[in-house]
Amino acid sequence: MGSSAITDVAVIIDGSFEGLLTVVYGFYYEKLRPCGIYEEGDFQQELGVEYFYSETDAEKAGKVQNAMIRKFHEETYGKIVSAFLSFDPKRFYSLFEYIVLCFKYGDGVENFEQIDCVRHIREIGARAGGECHKLTGFVRFSETADGILYAEVSPENFVLPMLAEYFSDRLISERFIINDRNRGLAAIYDTREWIIAEVPEETVFDCHSDEELYRKLWRAFYNSIAIKERTNRKLMLQHMPKKYHRHITERMEETEANKTVKSINHKEHKEHIEV
Repeated sequence: MGSSAITDVAVIIDGSFEGLLTVVYGFYYEKLRPCGIYEEGDFQQELGVEYFYSETDAEKAGKVQNAMIRKFHEETYGKIVSAFLSFDPKRFYSLFEYIVLCFKYGDGVENFEQIDCVRHIREIGARAGGECHKLTGFVRFSETADGILYAEVSPENFVLPMLAEYFSDRLISERFIINDRNRGLAAIYDTREWIIAEVPEETVFDCHSDEELYRKLWRAFYNSIAIKERTNRKLMLQHMPKKYHRHITERMEETEANKTVKSINHKEHKEHIEV
């Protein structure tokens, strides 16, 4: 899109956090003025509306993210991440408006109760965090023949990253798989770190007989962490890399108490967005 004129368009993104932050960058530096933000494949076009596909740019998104980490209170950033993990289809545009407001007014934006996006982000973030909290008490693991703990969940919101972080802190020495049946994704933990991996649609798990499937999932795990070229970066970023989870509201209190968790080193980034 050219930068010579301000354009009001409905923006299509790939559904990733980086994709959303790329749009924020476009607002400040490319005169992009979204009238709506939608995930590709998950919206219906309307007559009279101009649509623009925004290509995710990791460098641009990184500059916005660095600025958010520097300028936003940790709780504010946590609300943004929790809201992003919600199932609400209107979350992208509300998050865009909320982030822009936070850059303009700082953490005082929480006092703007009359603004729709402020209320919306608070509501959907609380729903996602609340669902995760409930599931931590209801998840039940079964042990496979290979000694892997396996559990299934069917959450409304995409709380798999939060569940993976929660249980990896508590089942430190246990390998586990948490399968999100609603999304065809699974959190896989190998006692050191966890990833989110795709699960084939036709997969039927059986804790006693499907050992080969578990082996395939573990191979996928080791391939994605050991072979750079085979890492599904888009998928992992779409579902929130682990580095963001220290900012999730549900995790803040524990993260602060756990001194072994590494914080993001802002000094490593020489370039910062100034918004």
